[in-house]
Amino acid sequence: GALLFNHPRSLASDGTRLALSDGNNNRVLIWSTAPTANTPPDVVLGQADFDHNAPGSGLAQLRWPGQVVFTADGKFLVADSYNDRVLVWLAVPTSNGKAADFAITSASLRWPWGVWSDGTRLVVSSTGTASVLVWTSFPQSGTIAPSFVIAGGGIGTPRTVTSNSTALIVGDHNANSSNVGNWWWT
Repeated sequence: GALLFNHPRSLASDGTRLALSDGNNNRVLIWSTAPTANTPPDVVLGQADFDHNAPGSGLAQLRWPGQVVFTADGKFLVADSYNDRVLVWLAVPTSNGKAADFAITSASLRWPWGVWSDGTRLVVSSTGTASVLVWTSFPQSGTIAPSFVIAGGGIGTPRTVTSNSTALIVGDHNANSSNVGNWWWT
Protein backbone atom coordinates (compact mmCIF):
# COMPACT_ATOMS: atom_id res chain seq x y z
CA GLY A 1 0.00 0.00 0.00
CA ALA A 2 0.92 3.64 -0.39
CA LEU A 3 1.88 4.15 3.27
CA LEU A 4 3.41 0.77 4.07
CA PHE A 5 7.15 1.53 3.97
CA ASN A 6 9.83 -1.15 4.07
CA HIS A 7 13.31 0.19 4.83
CA PRO A 8 12.96 3.87 3.84
CA ARG A 9 16.42 5.15 2.89
CA SER A 10 16.29 8.81 1.87
CA LEU A 11 14.15 11.94 1.92
CA ALA A 12 14.45 14.99 -0.32
CA SER A 13 12.45 18.14 -0.91
CA ASP A 14 12.55 20.93 -3.46
CA GLY A 15 10.77 23.22 -1.00
CA THR A 16 7.31 22.08 -2.12
CA ARG A 17 7.42 18.40 -3.07
CA LEU A 18 8.71 15.59 -0.86
CA ALA A 19 10.31 12.35 -2.12
CA LEU A 20 11.05 9.17 -0.14
CA SER A 21 13.05 6.17 -1.35
CA ASP A 22 11.43 2.99 -0.04
CA GLY A 23 14.26 0.44 -0.38
CA ASN A 24 12.72 -2.99 0.16
CA ASN A 25 9.60 -1.97 -1.75
CA ASN A 26 11.80 -1.06 -4.75
CA ARG A 27 10.08 2.27 -5.20
CA VAL A 28 10.26 6.02 -4.70
CA LEU A 29 7.24 7.94 -3.43
CA ILE A 30 6.56 11.59 -4.28
CA TRP A 31 4.10 13.94 -2.56
CA SER A 32 3.15 17.05 -4.61
CA THR A 33 3.19 18.99 -1.35
CA ALA A 34 4.84 17.93 1.87
CA PRO A 35 2.24 16.07 3.93
CA THR A 36 1.10 17.42 7.27
CA ALA A 37 -0.65 14.17 8.23
CA ASN A 38 -0.64 10.51 7.26
CA THR A 39 -1.38 11.43 3.63
CA PRO A 40 -0.75 8.95 0.78
CA PRO A 41 1.81 10.04 -1.84
CA ASP A 42 0.71 11.29 -5.25
CA VAL A 43 3.23 9.40 -7.39
CA VAL A 44 5.12 6.11 -7.19
CA LEU A 45 8.24 5.40 -9.27
CA GLY A 46 9.74 1.96 -9.83
CA GLN A 47 6.28 0.33 -9.73
CA ALA A 48 3.14 0.71 -11.81
CA ASP A 49 1.05 1.25 -8.67
CA PHE A 50 1.26 1.41 -4.88
CA ASP A 51 0.39 -2.26 -4.37
CA HIS A 52 3.42 -3.93 -5.96
CA ASN A 53 7.11 -4.06 -5.02
CA ALA A 54 8.93 -6.31 -7.52
CA PRO A 55 12.52 -5.32 -8.35
CA GLY A 56 13.54 -4.70 -11.94
CA SER A 57 16.22 -3.24 -14.16
CA GLY A 58 14.26 -1.32 -16.80
CA LEU A 59 14.16 2.49 -16.82
CA ALA A 60 10.72 2.31 -15.14
CA GLN A 61 11.95 -0.08 -12.44
CA LEU A 62 14.15 0.07 -9.33
CA ARG A 63 16.13 -2.38 -7.26
CA TRP A 64 16.89 -1.12 -3.73
CA PRO A 65 16.74 2.65 -4.38
CA GLY A 66 18.99 4.86 -2.26
CA GLN A 67 19.37 8.62 -2.05
CA VAL A 68 16.92 10.81 -3.99
CA VAL A 69 17.59 14.38 -5.17
CA PHE A 70 15.65 17.28 -6.66
CA THR A 71 18.05 19.56 -8.55
CA ALA A 72 17.73 23.34 -8.78
CA ASP A 73 17.13 23.09 -12.54
CA GLY A 74 14.21 20.65 -12.19
CA LYS A 75 15.81 17.23 -12.61
CA PHE A 76 15.03 14.31 -10.30
CA LEU A 77 17.69 11.69 -9.51
CA VAL A 78 17.64 8.30 -7.79
CA ALA A 79 20.64 6.19 -6.78
CA ASP A 80 19.45 2.74 -7.94
CA SER A 81 21.83 0.75 -5.74
CA TYR A 82 21.48 -2.88 -6.82
CA ASN A 83 21.25 -1.92 -10.51
CA ASP A 84 24.61 -0.03 -10.28
CA ARG A 85 23.23 3.17 -11.80
CA VAL A 86 21.72 6.59 -11.19
CA LEU A 87 18.35 7.18 -12.83
CA VAL A 88 17.70 10.65 -14.24
CA TRP A 89 14.35 12.26 -14.93
CA LEU A 90 14.80 15.59 -16.73
CA ALA A 91 11.58 16.80 -15.05
CA VAL A 92 10.02 15.60 -11.80
CA PRO A 93 7.60 12.78 -12.70
CA THR A 94 3.90 13.40 -12.15
CA SER A 95 2.53 9.97 -13.11
CA ASN A 96 2.98 6.50 -11.61
CA GLY A 97 5.62 4.21 -13.07
CA LYS A 98 7.15 6.92 -15.29
CA ALA A 99 10.37 5.67 -16.87
CA ALA A 100 13.56 7.63 -16.30
CA ASP A 101 14.91 9.61 -19.25
CA PHE A 102 18.24 7.80 -18.94
CA ALA A 103 20.51 5.93 -16.54
CA ILE A 104 24.05 6.95 -15.65
CA THR A 105 26.35 3.95 -15.50
CA SER A 106 30.12 3.62 -15.32
CA ALA A 107 32.67 0.83 -15.01
CA SER A 108 33.70 2.43 -11.70
CA LEU A 109 30.11 2.75 -10.37
CA ARG A 110 29.09 -0.17 -8.18
CA TRP A 111 26.32 -0.18 -5.58
CA PRO A 112 25.62 3.58 -5.45
CA TRP A 113 23.88 4.66 -2.26
CA GLY A 114 24.29 8.42 -2.44
CA VAL A 115 23.82 11.04 -5.10
CA TRP A 116 24.03 14.84 -5.07
CA SER A 117 23.69 17.38 -7.84
CA ASP A 118 23.09 21.07 -8.22
CA GLY A 119 21.98 20.42 -11.81
CA THR A 120 25.41 21.32 -13.16
CA ARG A 121 27.71 18.99 -11.22
CA LEU A 122 27.05 15.41 -10.11
CA VAL A 123 28.58 13.41 -7.24
CA VAL A 124 27.80 9.73 -6.61
CA SER A 125 29.05 7.40 -3.88
CA SER A 126 30.22 4.08 -5.28
CA THR A 127 29.95 1.91 -2.19
CA GLY A 128 31.08 -1.23 -4.04
CA THR A 129 34.34 0.35 -5.21
CA ALA A 130 35.06 2.40 -2.04
CA SER A 131 35.08 5.61 -4.06
CA VAL A 132 33.24 8.82 -4.89
CA LEU A 133 32.62 9.68 -8.54
CA VAL A 134 32.50 13.33 -9.63
CA TRP A 135 31.24 14.80 -12.88
CA THR A 136 32.09 18.51 -13.21
CA SER A 137 29.46 18.81 -15.97
CA PHE A 138 26.15 16.99 -15.65
CA PRO A 139 26.10 13.98 -18.04
CA GLN A 140 23.63 14.31 -20.90
CA SER A 141 23.56 10.53 -21.36
CA GLY A 142 24.53 7.47 -19.38
CA THR A 143 27.79 6.80 -21.17
CA ILE A 144 29.92 9.74 -19.98
CA ALA A 145 32.74 8.75 -17.63
CA PRO A 146 33.21 10.76 -14.42
CA SER A 147 35.58 13.73 -14.52
CA PHE A 148 37.50 12.22 -11.60
CA VAL A 149 37.23 9.64 -8.85
CA ILE A 150 38.06 10.12 -5.16
CA ALA A 151 39.41 6.88 -3.68
CA GLY A 152 41.89 5.64 -1.10
CA GLY A 153 42.84 7.54 2.02
CA GLY A 154 40.69 5.30 4.17
CA ILE A 155 37.39 5.53 2.26
CA GLY A 156 35.50 2.32 3.08
CA THR A 157 31.82 2.14 2.12
CA PRO A 158 30.72 5.67 1.20
CA ARG A 159 26.97 6.15 1.45
CA THR A 160 25.16 9.51 1.56
CA VAL A 161 26.38 12.58 -0.31
CA THR A 162 25.50 16.22 0.34
CA SER A 163 26.90 19.63 -0.50
CA ASN A 164 26.18 23.31 -0.16
CA SER A 165 28.02 23.84 -3.48
CA THR A 166 31.20 24.80 -1.57
CA ALA A 167 31.85 21.83 0.72
CA LEU A 168 31.27 18.18 -0.18
CA ILE A 169 30.31 15.77 2.61
CA VAL A 170 30.18 11.99 2.21
CA GLY A 171 28.93 9.70 4.97
CA ASP A 172 31.09 6.57 5.27
CA HIS A 173 29.64 3.52 7.01
CA ASN A 174 32.94 1.61 7.35
CA ALA A 175 35.84 3.99 6.86
CA ASN A 176 39.16 2.16 6.81
CA SER A 177 40.89 4.62 9.10
CA SER A 178 40.51 6.37 12.41
CA ASN A 179 38.29 8.93 10.61
CA VAL A 180 35.09 6.87 10.84
CA GLY A 181 32.03 8.98 10.03
CA ASN A 182 31.93 11.73 7.43
CA TRP A 183 34.46 12.84 4.83
CA TRP A 184 34.52 16.59 4.22
CA TRP A 185 36.16 18.38 1.29
CA THR A 186 36.16 22.12 0.57
